[in-house]
Amino acid sequence: MNIEEYRKRIDELDSEIIEKLEERFGIAVKIGELKKESGLPILDAEREWKKLESIEAKSNPEYAEYVLDVFEAIILASRTIQEEN
Repeated sequence: MNIEEYRKRIDELDSEIIEKLEERFGIAVKIGELKKESGLPILDAEREWKKLESIEAKSNPEYAEYVLDVFEAIILASRTIQEEN
């Protein structure tokens, strides 16, 4: 592959990531609604910690640090979405 082909593939992957993030955020909204209806706090620190541990275990060690950074941002965004909806 040449650089343009690699860039095209990155563009395709970015589109897939956006689609999956939007789906994930939609589910986060629904979870936030259920938490509010049940009187549960939005922040579930134990769940977030376990989720990050699971993600780290699934990640290629070469990229785990970066994957964790991305997922920490995704989790924070999901929590913020839950609080704002």
